[in-house]
Amino acid sequence: MSAWKSNRSFDPAVFYAGITIAITVMGLAGVYAATAYLGHGGFSETLLFYPNDSMGPFSDGPLTTFGQHRFGDLLLPWAQTVEGLPYVTTTLFRSNYPPFAHLMLLPFTHMSYKAVFWIYLTASCLLMVLPLWFSLQGRRFDVRLTVVAAVVGLSFPLWVTLDRGNIQTIIVGFALLGMLAVQRGRWLTAALLLAIPGALKVYPALLLLIFIRERKWREFVVSVFSIGVLSVTGLFSLAGSPPENLRALWLQTSGFRNAAVDPAIVNRYNISPLAFFQWVHLRSDIFGDRLGGALEFHFTTIALVAVLGCIALALSRLLTRFEATTLMVLPTLFALGLVSAYALLLLIVPLIFFFSSGRAVGRFEIVTATLLVALMAPKTIPFDGTGATLANVAYPVIEALIFVVILLAYLSRRFPVASARLESNFFGRSKHSARSGA
Repeated sequence: MSAWKSNRSFDPAVFYAGITIAITVMGLAGVYAATAYLGHGGFSETLLFYPNDSMGPFSDGPLTTFGQHRFGDLLLPWAQTVEGLPYVTTTLFRSNYPPFAHLMLLPFTHMSYKAVFWIYLTASCLLMVLPLWFSLQGRRFDVRLTVVAAVVGLSFPLWVTLDRGNIQTIIVGFALLGMLAVQRGRWLTAALLLAIPGALKVYPALLLLIFIRERKWREFVVSVFSIGVLSVTGLFSLAGSPPENLRALWLQTSGFRNAAVDPAIVNRYNISPLAFFQWVHLRSDIFGDRLGGALEFHFTTIALVAVLGCIALALSRLLTRFEATTLMVLPTLFALGLVSAYALLLLIVPLIFFFSSGRAVGRFEIVTATLLVALMAPKTIPFDGTGATLANVAYPVIEALIFVVILLAYLSRRFPVASARLESNFFGRSKHSARSGA
């Protein structure tokens, strides 16, 4: 760690921007080579989700101004909110968003979808850029501009999110604002801001662990209570009976709790470890007949153990806030059987603390940040005949490496004497061997 501390020219934000540019360009080159030279589909189809949206009765009229691509993850919940019965609709795909997401869209139901889309795009850009910009306070204008442009403009998860029109940008934007408030010691503001992502989608509520870790019990209660108020208010804003809507929502979200996902979807678009397990199952010629099936069968148990391990380690005060918040968002990538690539966007949230760590950043944080960049880089490169991509293998491997690196950071601080002795012995022998050989 001292090597990094003694380097007065080292800026973690500039470092992160640099490796983001390098690794993202490498990922794009790999995707392009696979599609252009190896003939594995089209570049846009491989890099993003899918190019067309078919929205039934909403496919005609003013929506044709967007051509065939209608940003369906925004169009669908907006259309469901317009209809007023998102969980029991008979004309559209039924919603799996929490009630507050539809309450947020309610003021826009009297606008055209084109206007709604531009409002969404503007809000997304502002919410992604401004918190990161303010987190870089004290740096030169050109440095802040370069870092924000690299982190936001070269973010593969952001491309996917905007391509789908998903509200993940709104969720991550408020999470960034909440963590910026934490970094500045404004705990009550942070509690209110972090309640919004938790109410829009359930899994960002893991970020509330920051209050438990910091022993901010009042703010934790305020944030949980706020999520409840927002959710109940959203539920009562919908047409129909609240109990019936709640029951319908529970049934509609059953797919996220079921590991039996369509393999055609898993192999191409899913970043959950379940996709890797199914690939192992399909490649029985390499891994044998039993391994893949056993991993699939025990997926829920494996995911639960991994989630609990991340939570337990994240609560340790021996970790930096950057390391702890990384562990808080990591379970959102492997806790369910079906996880879309836009979930990766939440990995930007810990950067609030990484950028503010200054020259005191340690070697474990440097490695973790590098792995986060690798995790968010484009990797949808087909490599065999099963329909799987490099991403299906790389995601669980990199996630496991991040956990191991942070665990090593914890152990090195928990047992500093043993860690220092081990490091001294290892490097001491290495240097002695080098001098002897010379």
